[in-house]
Amino acid sequence: MRLVIARLESEGLIELIADPQDRRGYLVHLTKKGFAENAAARKARAEWIADALAATMDTGEIATLKAAVPLLQKIVDLDKH
Repeated sequence: MRLVIARLESEGLIELIADPQDRRGYLVHLTKKGFAENAAARKARAEWIADALAATMDTGEIATLKAAVPLLQKIVDLDKH
């Protein structure tokens, strides 16, 4: 993990800020560059998924997936408690 953090910091994607509540730790913040690269990667993933769905599924199958989203969200929400 330390190597990943060091690489991200050296690439200017994150900055480490001393934790004011724990002198041993650091808080990790995205830089503007890190935020922009994260947004671009998320957009690219969303476009890939949309293209993959359009290429492999008909409208009925896509509708079934859309109907399943609220059910899947319930599972995701379990992790928030």
